[in-house]
Amino acid sequence: MHLPKQSLLERWLRWMAEVILRYPRVLFYPQVLLFGFCVGYTVLELEFDTSRSNLVDAENHYYHRIFQEFRREFPAQDDLVVVVEGGNQEKNQEFVERLGARLRDETNLFTGVFFKGDLRLLGHKGLLFASEEDLAGLRETLENYRPFIQEFIAATNLTALFSHVNARFFEARQAADFDRELLLDAMPALQGIVEQATAALSGPGIPPSPGLHALFGGGPEASRGMYITFDEGRIYLVTVRARQEDLTAKSVTRLRELVEQTQHEVPGLNVGITGEPVLEVDEMAQSQRDMALASSVALVACALIFIYGYRETGRPIKTIVSLVVGLAYTMAFTTAVVGHLNILTITFVPILIGLAIDSGIHLVSRYEEELRENRPQSEALKTAMVHTGHGVFTGAFTTSGAFFAMTLTDFKGIQEMGVICGGGMLICLAPMLTLLPVLLLRGRQNVIDHEHAGPLSRRARVERLWLGRPRSVLVVTALLTGIALQYSLSVRFDYNLLNLQSRGLPAVVFEEKLIHSASKSVLYGAIIATNLDHALRLEQQLTNLPKVAEVDSMAPYLSEDQSRKLALVEEARGTLNGVDLSGRDPAALNIEHLSRVLWSLQGYLGSAADALEQETASQALLEEPIRRLTRDLGGASPLSAPLWVARHEQDRARSARSLLLIHQLLTLRGTLIEFRKQLFAAPMPEVAGRLDLFQTRFFADVRDSLRAMREQDTSGPLTVEDLPPALRNRFIGRSGSLLLQVYPRENIWEREPQREFIEELRTVDPEATGTPVQLYEYTSLLRQSYVEAAWYSLAVIALLVFIHFRSIVCVLLALLPVLVGGIWLTGFMGAFQVPFNPANIMTLPLVIGIGVTNGIHILHRFIEEQNPRILSRSTGKAILVSGLTTMAGFGSLLLAKHQGIASLGFVMSVGIATCMVAALTCLPALLHVLSRLGWKTKTQ
Repeated sequence: MHLPKQSLLERWLRWMAEVILRYPRVLFYPQVLLFGFCVGYTVLELEFDTSRSNLVDAENHYYHRIFQEFRREFPAQDDLVVVVEGGNQEKNQEFVERLGARLRDETNLFTGVFFKGDLRLLGHKGLLFASEEDLAGLRETLENYRPFIQEFIAATNLTALFSHVNARFFEARQAADFDRELLLDAMPALQGIVEQATAALSGPGIPPSPGLHALFGGGPEASRGMYITFDEGRIYLVTVRARQEDLTAKSVTRLRELVEQTQHEVPGLNVGITGEPVLEVDEMAQSQRDMALASSVALVACALIFIYGYRETGRPIKTIVSLVVGLAYTMAFTTAVVGHLNILTITFVPILIGLAIDSGIHLVSRYEEELRENRPQSEALKTAMVHTGHGVFTGAFTTSGAFFAMTLTDFKGIQEMGVICGGGMLICLAPMLTLLPVLLLRGRQNVIDHEHAGPLSRRARVERLWLGRPRSVLVVTALLTGIALQYSLSVRFDYNLLNLQSRGLPAVVFEEKLIHSASKSVLYGAIIATNLDHALRLEQQLTNLPKVAEVDSMAPYLSEDQSRKLALVEEARGTLNGVDLSGRDPAALNIEHLSRVLWSLQGYLGSAADALEQETASQALLEEPIRRLTRDLGGASPLSAPLWVARHEQDRARSARSLLLIHQLLTLRGTLIEFRKQLFAAPMPEVAGRLDLFQTRFFADVRDSLRAMREQDTSGPLTVEDLPPALRNRFIGRSGSLLLQVYPRENIWEREPQREFIEELRTVDPEATGTPVQLYEYTSLLRQSYVEAAWYSLAVIALLVFIHFRSIVCVLLALLPVLVGGIWLTGFMGAFQVPFNPANIMTLPLVIGIGVTNGIHILHRFIEEQNPRILSRSTGKAILVSGLTTMAGFGSLLLAKHQGIASLGFVMSVGIATCMVAALTCLPALLHVLSRLGWKTKTQ
């Protein structure tokens, strides 16, 4: 039984065929011009949105609205994080110092550079952030080193500085007993200065100043507390923010360039960048590369499958050309309606390649079949356009309806996906029904097909395998479906977004490194307090929660009694009274003079080491008679026991300090020898220039640090206005509210720790927000929205199929391949432990929209001929080839390095295959059984 001949759709398709036959140029040349316009418009106007937050509509979601309000109140939160990993703390510190200096210079892109608690960055009350114990130690250090500080400040260049050191050694040699402690403390400072000066000559770039801590004798271990470190000092961090949100991508790119430059200067470290903005930018960049590759592979694969399936090249290439034109139209449509692509919608090109080509395949297949039955070219085109075009039209609309159903969800990213793909399916249909028929009218293949009449017997023989035993096929289908249902129960949902990223992506590697090495997560929950008392109460509650590792806020510093600290700071300032800290440029260096001074210092170091070695050896000789006499007296000391023990311990301690000092003296002597070699390893003007630049930075650094210390404000305790910008912008809101950053104990990317942490936060504040809350709500909403989209798609498709066939039974039959194929798909996933995730969950509505088109084409051909033989006809061939091309379109996503996109390609390929097999076997077998039972389709 044929469909009604006077239906509106049939009349329109017949009229379109007449227009194509009479005026082919009218449909060809305007589309060429439109294609060029669409490509140019897309290239100029289309943008890429990397922010995951923009995938959710804040107006419709309470927790996302809270997060947006938090971002407006505290805009300085999204850090780019540089992770520096190495066993040598001195190299770690040198790297972050060099990188930090570079970042501070590029104010056009970066702001909020932070990697250590430098007093100059902490402001005029920065010392109040230190503990009372540290302040007391600072005061004592300044008192002890005051003479050394005065001599250093008096030095006009490195030559003068080392001349002062020589004078000190000369005085020590003349004295009967010199101060070992002072000399011992000075050795690391001298070592650091000489090493950095050597690096200024031997390495690329100019190294940072050793800093005030080196001047006071603090080595890398002593200064580690100033820096942001994890894993016992093996990992150092540098945090920085993009100056504006729209500069994030440029900032990430530039940051990588600066890191690479710094690595050339300080090699041997494992360095990478991470942070949520970096992950988002990298995810989009990788997705763009993946989609470009996948789209190219999909086009080539579809063309090859088409060519192989039809044993010709002309019509497949014409179909691909029509598809490319449709894709260009869709890109322009996307640019005009949405304006951007995000991490979800960027996958639409390979998706449409696999789906939109189906229309062309069905049209070409029917056109070829009619030609091979010796029908005239015009009649073959009309038959293909009217009869197959009817099914093509309905199939495209049902698939489009499946996508448009996504717009009914509350997830903005899914809504955009529905608009782009739903509109794209209809837009791509236009050139398939206009441009492709025009191209089909030309070519030698039209003549060849008249000479190859007759059915394709191979597919007919294969089809007899299930049409000859239809009941057996239905029983086997039922058994396989039952087994698949059992495995389907074990399919889980993986919420961890890190598992979607590319394997080995540096940002992910370093994010995971921080997760496993840090005592707390780098992600934090955010709770906002209205005032200081409120913040203190909240912090007390939060620190008692089992899942909370730490709470960071300014409340303890702003509320504590700082009278003792203020007194210690005042005393420390007093030690610098009378020290001339006025800035002046160091005098130019005379390399030969500096070399002679260093040569003298080498001699002093060697002499001091020899003297200490002799003294230590003499002390050992004196201890031996005492031990021998003690043995002779039966263990009794020849002196009073307490006095002997005390003297013995003092001597041992003195010997240990002497040995340490000998080692430091000889080490510094070796460093000086290397430094003097570097002085003459390059042309003297170049060496002088590099050392002049180094000493200028060094002396300025020390003077600035001491000046900042002396200018500390002790007039009152720390207030909000006293906070440095880096801390005030982060912890104090625009309206004066206070932020509490709450860090979880466990891996917050995993679902269960994430849920437990958020539930605990909400017991303290129901409006707790932050990245962990966003991740939790985002993935929950994404999953829920795709499930809703699947139900909406099913409803829309069922309605469209009912409108087309006017039969409830036909609706159920058309959906049968979707039901069976969907169960087989989930069974396959359960058997091979493939989880759903936020990327491949898109499969749910897509499989419904794609799978039902097979049922529509089969039912449409069955209604036309009342014959269940499908595979042996052009319809079966078209379903087979279009199924393979759709699998190729989605299968190309398997080449993606982004694991989420690759998993979407894998799951969709399997789903398309199962739906296609169910459509070509189960549905024809069921139609065969129903026709034997006398069932007839009712049409109007």
